Amino acid sequence: MKAPLRSVTERHSHDHIRLSGLLLRFESLNETDLVAANSLFNEIRSDLERHIRWEEEILFPIFEKGPGMRDGEPTVVMRQEHRQIKDFLDHIQAALVQQWPAPIADILALQDLFLQHNQKEEHLVFPVLDSLSDQTEHANVFVATESCPDGASRPAHV
Repeated sequence: MKAPLRSVTERHSHDHIRLSGLLLRFESLNETDLVAANSLFNEIRSDLERHIRWEEEILFPIFEKGPGMRDGEPTVVMRQEHRQIKDFLDHIQAALVQQWPAPIADILALQDLFLQHNQKEEHLVFPVLDSLSDQTEHANVFVATESCPDGASRPAHV
């Protein structure tokens, strides 16, 4: 049995990698197997929306309480990017509902935005959270993400 990931950075970065892999798989299925692409997209959307909830409802409030975070600028930007991610998901879903392949430009833009967004979180937000909290607090964060409703995202255990 593999040990659970012990830091916010490890845990949520691992989920970023998993979600990025699903987006790449969706890109390849989009032009070749629309039924499979649609099914995978539903999983991606659910998982991404849950991941966003983890960040906005659990992680960002902790980060915003940290020293020097009065204006919350990093998380303001992160929340704006979350809205952009959801907009791309809406555009892609609109095409799939019409039984059309999703526009490749939307898929690539979503992948690019997701990558840039993840890098900001992994190099700024998550390490700050790790430095502000101990193992007990990490465990509490992990319990909170496990119980976060909606979506089927599976927190990473390596």
